This record gives sequence, structure tokens and C-alpha cells, in this order.
Amino acid sequence: MKDGVRDGAGFMLRWVREGNGIPAIVVGSERFYRPYFPQALRDDFDIVFCDSRQWVPTPDGFDISTITNETFCDDIDAVREAVGFDRPIVIGQSQHG
Repeated sequence: MKDGVRDGAGFMLRWVREGNGIPAIVVGSERFYRPYFPQALRDDFDIVFCDSRQWVPTPDGFDISTITNETFCDDIDAVREAVGFDRPIVIGQSQHG
């Protein structure tokens, strides 16, 4: 297992990487979604579970009205780059999808 934190304008977005195989990023809450994905998937997928901004504390003074879909995409892309993925499968459900 590898892990890290991506600082997105003061939002500390944690990620955890598990498994081997096809690259995939699960967007949402690293702590919440990790247990929901069966361990067997890690045999075929190199999965990164990462936080999105709504799952971590908002920095003091940050204007949340400046957050857009592009902001979320930029955060995911920064995690993708940090872990060295080229073109991963991106997985999300509900608002994370």
C-alpha cells in the first residue's frame, strides 16, 4: 500500500493506492469507499482511493463558491499525476460520478 496527500488550495486530499493491474481511481472519500470495494478487485486493478474536497475540512477563509466541476477534475488529475497513472478508469457514484 502506498499513500499520500495532495494539497488543493489548502484542502488536504488524502489518497491510498492498493492492488495490481489496470489503473483505476475511486473518487470520494478515501476512508469511506476503501472498505466497500472487495479485496479481490485488488488482484486485477491498481486502485487509488482519493478524497474529494467535500470530504475534508475547508480551509479558513476559503470561498467555496469558487469551486466548480473543473476544480474537482483538476484535483483528480493531480492525484492521477502523483501516482503515475496515464489513463486510469475513474470511478465515482452519486455526486462523485
